[in-house]
Amino acid sequence: MTHLALATLRGGPVPELICYLPGAGISAAAAVFTFEEGEVRAFNAECSFGLPLAKNAVEGCFWANPEISVPYAAAFRYDEAQGFWVLNSANGSNRDRSSRWLRFGADRCGYLACEQLIDLDLWYDDSEQENSWKVNGEDVTPEEYHAIEKEYSVWLENLNGQEDPPIGVISIRDRDEGLLERLADWLGYEP
Repeated sequence: MTHLALATLRGGPVPELICYLPGAGISAAAAVFTFEEGEVRAFNAECSFGLPLAKNAVEGCFWANPEISVPYAAAFRYDEAQGFWVLNSANGSNRDRSSRWLRFGADRCGYLACEQLIDLDLWYDDSEQENSWKVNGEDVTPEEYHAIEKEYSVWLENLNGQEDPPIGVISIRDRDEGLLERLADWLGYEP
C-alpha cells in the first residue's frame, strides 16, 4: 500500500507531497516532490519518476513511515516553536541500524532544502551484539554513541506539535473505486 502526505516542509502556502513507497527493513522509502518555478520537481533523484530535479535535490530516498509510533521512529515531525520540519530518516535490520536526522526549510531563494544534523550508524555481529558505532562517519565508543542517540531522542520527544503534526496522510489501495472522491475529501475540494 502506498501512502501520500502533504506537508509545508519549506514553509509558505504550497505544501510538498510525500510519497511513501514500499521499503526495506523497518521503514518505507519516502520520496518528496516540491513545486518550483511553476512545475513539480522531485527532491529525491533516486525516486524522480521522470520529473525534473529540484534545485537542492538529494541523491537517495529518505527512510520514513507515515506515522510516529515511538519518539525515535523514522518519520517527519514539525517543531511549531522553532518553525521547521525534522525527519529521522532511519532504517535497520538485525545486522545494522542507521539514523540521519535532517532539518527541512527554504534556502535563501525560497527553494526546498534540507540540512543533515547528525548521522548515526550501529552495526551488529553474527550473534546480534553491537560491535561498531559511528557518528557522522567517525568511529566512537559505545558510550559516546548511546549518549548522542539519547540526546537526539530526547530532543525529538520534546518537539512541539509532535503528537499531532500538521501533516495529512491518505492511503492509496489497489483498485480503489472511490479514489477520486477520497482525494477530493482529503484535499478539502468540493466538486
